[in-house]
Amino acid sequence: MEKIEIIAARLNLPASFKDDFLSQSRIIHIPKKGNFVRAGSTCTYLGIVETGALYAHISSTGEDLITDFFVPGSFVSYYRSFLTQQPASGSISAEDDTMVRVIDYDQYRLLQQSLEWLTFFKYISDGFFIRKCTRETSFMKLSAQERYKQLINRYPKIEQQFPQYKIASYLGIKPETLSRIRSLDLHQDVRIK
Repeated sequence: MEKIEIIAARLNLPASFKDDFLSQSRIIHIPKKGNFVRAGSTCTYLGIVETGALYAHISSTGEDLITDFFVPGSFVSYYRSFLTQQPASGSISAEDDTMVRVIDYDQYRLLQQSLEWLTFFKYISDGFFIRKCTRETSFMKLSAQERYKQLINRYPKIEQQFPQYKIASYLGIKPETLSRIRSLDLHQDVRIK
């Protein structure tokens, strides 16, 4: 878990933190189209994606709206449900067979008694908050093309991991609009070279 080592170093946690993390967590397997959490159930895990890909979605007027993507190295949780232990308003589903290293809620509560773990959990919490704020701000201030570029910068392999209609949903546009944006992007790249 290279990501845990990087975070531990950034937060000045002891070198043994990675081993502690591995001993306190476990791997769960989510088959393709399976759920990390289903709408109406409580999210009991906080995890980091090891392999595969997940996406968060909410059903609205018979249509799934994609609200987030989780790729290897991403922390994943339906965080409001996890913290409150109340039912999730949406789902997190696997795009592919996925392995997630998780800490369950009861373990999370126990580990918070340690300053090292509290620092680590705050880092994760801050990351979720920043992602949410960045997404909300992008819808208020950026064009669809700018939101697409922001997404590609954040997840360079997103187009290999998820179908176009899910990416379009996340961006709040129709798949045809995403095709036009991608086409414009390709033509601009050709002119620059």
